[in-house]
Amino acid sequence: MENLSEQTDAEKAGNAVKQTVKTNIGQIAEIGENAENAEETAQATERAEFGLDGLVADVNIPRGTVVLAATPIGNTGDASARLIALMEGADIVAAEDTRRLYALANRLGIRVPGRVVAYHDHNERDKADGLLDQVEQGATVLVVSDAGMPTINDPGLAIVRRAIERGLPVTCAPGPSAVLDALCLSGLPTDRFCYEGFLPRKQQRTCAAPARAQIGTSHHRLLRNPAPHRRIHGGPA
Repeated sequence: MENLSEQTDAEKAGNAVKQTVKTNIGQIAEIGENAENAEETAQATERAEFGLDGLVADVNIPRGTVVLAATPIGNTGDASARLIALMEGADIVAAEDTRRLYALANRLGIRVPGRVVAYHDHNERDKADGLLDQVEQGATVLVVSDAGMPTINDPGLAIVRRAIERGLPVTCAPGPSAVLDALCLSGLPTDRFCYEGFLPRKQQRTCAAPARAQIGTSHHRLLRNPAPHRRIHGGPA
């Protein structure tokens, strides 16, 4: 019985040692995990300070101003820190298509807390003064189109003209432009060029011949913005 009792005591001592070792290992693992978390936190903080988050935080949102901002043409990665800051910080966002605006915000992982209004070809003249009234009261009005820069074959001209007439500030947040991309990739000289936009479909037959004649006598590189299924007619150098 004494031997059995001694063995039992020995087993108890061994179990206690094992438990102590397990506890120590757990504590060491926890320390290591905390160290990893601290390192990850430090890296995230560094990214926030010096990466895109830091750039967004440093953007000045101009109050009492109309801001035209270019949105990505097809690559969400082309969105600038300034565009992101404006989408998050503008009091009013006038969007060509509100659904596309929210889809872009989702892809960027941001929210658009300001008031969003539809601002497109069919209502931009009617809505311009109402938006500018808000600008006069100190609001930041952000104007965005579905892709590229507003006013370039997109809504925006009406509010810019009225803002100039009313003496209200207007500025741009530059970014992607299909026109300039096409020119840069054309291999043509870029010192002089003329952008003709869309040739109206209803006038295509009546205008096609005079337009081609004008292209033939032009000394500028001429760019035209066709729909995907329509032909492009280029101009000579």
